Amino acid sequence: MTNQFDISHIKKNLSVAIWRYTDSVRNSEGLHLSISEESKHKLISLLSFLITSGSLKHTTIDLVNATEDITSIPNYGHKIKSFNKLKLICTEGNQNIHTDGDSVFFEINKDNFSKLIECIKSVRSGYEKNIKIENEVINFWWQLIIKY
Repeated sequence: MTNQFDISHIKKNLSVAIWRYTDSVRNSEGLHLSISEESKHKLISLLSFLITSGSLKHTTIDLVNATEDITSIPNYGHKIKSFNKLKLICTEGNQNIHTDGDSVFFEINKDNFSKLIECIKSVRSGYEKNIKIENEVINFWWQLIIKY
């Protein structure tokens, strides 16, 4: 069927990493997100569909590990906790960003999903941005460089 949003195709081809530093020597609290240039538009499409669709209220995507060129930035420490699943939940109720084992949960409203979209759009080489949603800082890092 034409014009049908193919969620499974987008989710299979995303290169997104989320981690938390465990030995930070600088103030780098919170979650850290990096995304490949190729995946930015796909993730933006997925998030946009999540907040505009009447049928899709949640989805889960697989995450990749952050590359060493990002996690070894001087003065940020090298020990990290990587996550392998991101559960996106669009809610009109209480918002919550939390981790559970190897999963990260973004249970947030449409306005905060829109803020995430704007931050993802801003990610480019050599630029960092962060936002705070419900007491959790989310840091948006330089684009993820995939090494094959």
